[in-house]
Amino acid sequence: MFAKIFFYTILIVSFAFGCQTKIKPLQEQAMDNFVGRVLKVDPLLRLDSFEVASVDTMTEKTGRIIEDSIYSKEYGRIETQLNNTIISNKKDSIDFLKYELDYMKKEMDSLTGLIKSADPQKKFGFIITLLFKLRKNDKTQKDTVYFFMDSIGNIVNSKMIDIVIQKSYERMK
Repeated sequence: MFAKIFFYTILIVSFAFGCQTKIKPLQEQAMDNFVGRVLKVDPLLRLDSFEVASVDTMTEKTGRIIEDSIYSKEYGRIETQLNNTIISNKKDSIDFLKYELDYMKKEMDSLTGLIKSADPQKKFGFIITLLFKLRKNDKTQKDTVYFFMDSIGNIVNSKMIDIVIQKSYERMK
């Protein structure tokens, strides 16, 4: 009887430990994501230093405002692209960009409604402030970037992060 209980105990403990998934700490997740982004800019570019300066909890209201700001910035970028396309008279692109802006306008109106109804107390995610230094050959560049991460670990502002890395890289030249 003791052998049977001992066997089942070992089996259950082994199963429990075998099924545990290890979740990387927030800093490690951010660094892994950031290194991948740096290498996309230039495979010879190196991340010389990386520090999580702060991690702040973001409420639903703040998160929705940030989403709206990011979306507005993207809307402005596409609007500029449409204006340049009109000037260069690329008719096939004009219709597509107009469609894109019409769609985005509806989404922005929806986000505005979400901001109004958002809970200012409910946890929504994190604002992570990162300090970094890039190196290529004998040149370095220090900078700061903000990761906006929702409550399940998705990065909300991917394009903005890529732009900061790209601009840091360009200042090195």
